[in-house]
Amino acid sequence: ISIPGADLRDPLVNYNKMTLHELQQIVRNFNFKLYLNLFMPKYITKSEKVIIVKFYRITPSGDLCNRVCPKWIRVSKLVDTLLDTFVNMLTNLHWMNDETRARAIDKAKNIDKQVAYPTIMTNEEYIENQYAQLEIDKNEFLQSYLNILKFRAKQNYDKINELVFKDRWTQVRIVNAFYDESKNQIVIPAGIIEAPFFNHNAPMELNFSRIGMVIGHEIIHSFDDQRRLYDKHGNLNDWWENKTSERFDQKAQCVIDQYSSYTIDSIRMNVDGKLTLSENIADNGGIKATNKASKQYKMNEGSKKILPYLNMTQEQLFFLNFAQMCCSSKSKQALVTSLLTDAHSPAEIRVIGSLSNSYDFARAYNCPSGSKMNPAKKCSV
Repeated sequence: ISIPGADLRDPLVNYNKMTLHELQQIVRNFNFKLYLNLFMPKYITKSEKVIIVKFYRITPSGDLCNRVCPKWIRVSKLVDTLLDTFVNMLTNLHWMNDETRARAIDKAKNIDKQVAYPTIMTNEEYIENQYAQLEIDKNEFLQSYLNILKFRAKQNYDKINELVFKDRWTQVRIVNAFYDESKNQIVIPAGIIEAPFFNHNAPMELNFSRIGMVIGHEIIHSFDDQRRLYDKHGNLNDWWENKTSERFDQKAQCVIDQYSSYTIDSIRMNVDGKLTLSENIADNGGIKATNKASKQYKMNEGSKKILPYLNMTQEQLFFLNFAQMCCSSKSKQALVTSLLTDAHSPAEIRVIGSLSNSYDFARAYNCPSGSKMNPAKKCSV
């Protein structure tokens, strides 16, 4: 909470001298020493004296950072909402037999979520110990790079016979998200909790159809054609009843056939439905789960923000925003390489494929029955 402007006229109020260590005790959620040493020419120690102007009052319950709801807390709640929605979807998945469905629900409920950054990264002593043996010479690029490779290899070897810690990940800056089947864990790094994927001031329908879709996509990966065989502990263990497994394969084949029929006209090549199966399953399930979660959120919270000047329903806006998120441009050669090697379908196919399987999309946009975006035969896993 800021000090009133009239009080700031007092020079003594604007002159708060203390050590960096004392400041750190007041504002615990920000590492000032680490931050300053990123750009200061001289190494700053915790005994360094600093002067704080326009100081903020701190409540006994925590510092100012804790009074403002950080965006990653909202995203963490979004993950919880989508996980709950997914569990409800599994509950109503009647092509599974009872035993397999119960195990599937148990696995979904045990998905570990990691949002923004692992708390261990705020432990300066831990970080310094982790990298103490890494030698970097700013004048020796190649040797430094080789040192990094050796260091990473040693880190992996050191994990042998050690316990698995789910909070030991460091890719916080990457603009992506992922599901780790060996840990049954979904990771949403800080790098993707930014525009255009997440906007704190935007209507939640937009956040659901962007960062929400990313989260839903990764959750569905826990039950794609490859990762479904891992149990709730992250162990490779075929826990599916035979008949249920056969039904899954039949539904997956529908997706393979559907995507294999798509042609990229500019290069006259078809999508490889088998290569892209896992990602296509995640896209289709993700859009379904996210739209359901968005509707549930609207029912519970109400619609507090709308976009002006658009003659569109909120559900139409949800699907449009998802499609815009997928927009990309590639050269013909890049498209060829992508079709041959990428586990993801080309962007336009990701949109067309998943939305043409969506009954909600067809209703929202009044697509005629039997049209390209509302075919009679739809695939769903």
